[in-house]
Amino acid sequence: MTSRIEFDSLGMGKHDLSLPFVQLADGTSLEIPVTVVAGAHAGPRVVVTAGVHGDEYEGVRAVADLCLELNPAEVRGVVVLVPCANPPAFAAGTRVSPLDGVNLNRVCPGDAHGTPSERLAHLLFEQVITGADALMDLHSGGTRYLFHPQAGFYRFPGDLGQRSFDMARTFGLDLLWEVPNRAGMCSYEAMRLGVPAFGTEIGGNGRCEREHVALAKVGVRNVLTHLGLTDGAVEPTPRPRVGRGDFTVCPAGGLFEPTVALNEAVRAGQVLYRVLSLRGEVRYEHRAAHAGLVSAIRIFGMIGEGEWDIAVLERVE
Repeated sequence: MTSRIEFDSLGMGKHDLSLPFVQLADGTSLEIPVTVVAGAHAGPRVVVTAGVHGDEYEGVRAVADLCLELNPAEVRGVVVLVPCANPPAFAAGTRVSPLDGVNLNRVCPGDAHGTPSERLAHLLFEQVITGADALMDLHSGGTRYLFHPQAGFYRFPGDLGQRSFDMARTFGLDLLWEVPNRAGMCSYEAMRLGVPAFGTEIGGNGRCEREHVALAKVGVRNVLTHLGLTDGAVEPTPRPRVGRGDFTVCPAGGLFEPTVALNEAVRAGQVLYRVLSLRGEVRYEHRAAHAGLVSAIRIFGMIGEGEWDIAVLERVE
């Protein structure tokens, strides 16, 4: 059992910690890397996570950079940086853990006596997220999807929902996504515990483009300034578009043939993609349920039955 991190007792400085969550059969202990940047003066405790999915690299690189770049002398309060929340999946380059086939972002806040991923989620919440003043959870499209850079907020009632929206907007991207409430998601479960949270989706395609990493780093710094942990001005941002929607689940497997492009405006009823058999016949044709913006698209050349396809966000105020 790992003893609780006593954030208030950490002196000013940068503290590199390792939190063990499971022991393998050979005795090897798997650990979550955590860097705590503790300022000289009291202030909020803000958590930044990345690498919840092992094939998403933009957030991992951004948080790794921030582990080096954030100066404790310029911080009020505590910034808790988790550059890779799912080391087994990261090592395998997969969305789910190779240890149990579980999606970490569907089993939060976890189970101390569950599968390795459930134990990992429990440790992350017990040690890092519970009691924090805010959470930023950085994601991307991984190896099979590509996202237009966007920040996702939760429309919870009252101050909690407003703080989620304000942080997402302050992050500085030109698209905001009203994220569906989905049990087991890290940011949603944080909100259920009363921790203001939001997530981002920036890039994907199995890559780690410099401009996407830069967007993530500027965004995190914007929110830290917004929350009073650092001084300076929040970088000016465009008036964002706000959308509501999600991927749909494909009912057929085969070759995936999109007929639209990322960031394209589509009309209701427009064909978004087709699924072809290995002999070229059209097995399935998917049309847009509503007008909106293609905010994320599958870039993998095949699709399995029950897999996500294309996300179209309907504009909301």
